[in-house]
Amino acid sequence: MVINMRLPKKLLALLVAAMCAVLAAGGCNPQKTPDYGINPVALSVNGVDITLFDFDRFYTTNEKYYYLTHGAVDAQEYFETVLDEVVRYGVALSKAQELNIQLTAEDEDEVQNELQTQCDLTFEKYSKTLADSSTASAAPALDSKTVEAAFREDKGYSFAEYRGFLARFLRNKKIISKLYEEITADVAPDEEEIIAYIQLNVSEQSLDSFSTFVTRYKSFVNEKGDVPFFVPEDCFTVDQLLLQYSSDESESTAEPDASGTLPAYTFDTASVTASEIDSILSVGVSYDDFIDLIARYGNDENMQGDVFLRWGYLIHNTLFEDYEKPLLIGAYYAHGIEQLPPELSNKNTSSQYFETTDGKRIVKITAKDSIRYVVENRSLAKGPMPYVEGDEVWNLSYDGALAAASDIEYDDQFEVWFSEANVTYYYDRFKSNYISPAVPKQK
Repeated sequence: MVINMRLPKKLLALLVAAMCAVLAAGGCNPQKTPDYGINPVALSVNGVDITLFDFDRFYTTNEKYYYLTHGAVDAQEYFETVLDEVVRYGVALSKAQELNIQLTAEDEDEVQNELQTQCDLTFEKYSKTLADSSTASAAPALDSKTVEAAFREDKGYSFAEYRGFLARFLRNKKIISKLYEEITADVAPDEEEIIAYIQLNVSEQSLDSFSTFVTRYKSFVNEKGDVPFFVPEDCFTVDQLLLQYSSDESESTAEPDASGTLPAYTFDTASVTASEIDSILSVGVSYDDFIDLIARYGNDENMQGDVFLRWGYLIHNTLFEDYEKPLLIGAYYAHGIEQLPPELSNKNTSSQYFETTDGKRIVKITAKDSIRYVVENRSLAKGPMPYVEGDEVWNLSYDGALAAASDIEYDDQFEVWFSEANVTYYYDRFKSNYISPAVPKQK
């Protein structure tokens, strides 16, 4: 049966449900279509065949599948949700074929890598399930042939055939992602859209706790893609030039080696390096010059990250457990707080002040196993996170605005394709396998 997707969605849903009932009762003969044998065609969209394997992938990977297997979701409702998702997959695939979207050699390599990863995981999972279901006395040796034989008996096709079905599916998914890139290639948010994106996120994050902000900030400086748009409480950030030293003389290196390994110090080499740094700071350096010294001498791994270096360690009185005490002492002195909180009182450190040519205080803290120079990076007042065009907040906001605008552009065009699609369903080949059982078995 062929359905033209120009029908209103509510009417279409009723029609689909009615046809499902008729087919389930055996009142309608399916149209003939090319058959893939052990992997039959489940539906066809604009002449593009979607196989039972494809449908099953969507069925068992939907986010609500877990709830279905535990009886928390109606099987008919779940089936129709997945069916709509599969139809949309078919619509996109047919449009990609119409536009002659092709995969590059690099794309094919990515598909093959993903294919191998998924096949390995499936084989490993199936082997474990098979081993767990065997008794210790009767269990045969679970070599690859044993597992593959059991796989064929259970699934109805060999592992090699499974690999072929999966390769086709992954290749089609990659083609659809290329279709998205093709349709959205010319999308570019303007300044107004970027600012609107920032303001929207500021509004949403203004309700978050400080601990949520801390988590988001740490993700941000470690380049995990998150952005802290709103600061819930006053705080500040610092950079440090750390000379962490060891008592083992053999570990000492004065400079990073060619591989970029951070320098290692003993007490003696750290003291010599600190004297050299003191001389440089005494002459006078700018804040940017001091940042260069961190890259040259420091052995704090965090400070080697570009974004981390530009934003620094977040300092707040709720974060004392997150850092070593000498860093916190240096941070508060650098921030201009001479009366330290009781938690930071420590007679085992000494301090010395320097000042950059642009007015920032650098605090040298000497402790039992380290010498460090701490400088305030920025002061953050409660409210929207400050940003300037071109910094990380702005650039990541551009990426977010671009993604949102691209989704809108693609969705607008997709809905036109969807409304014009011709879909043929072959329910007798697959529907009863998913609707008849009250709760489908885990696969």
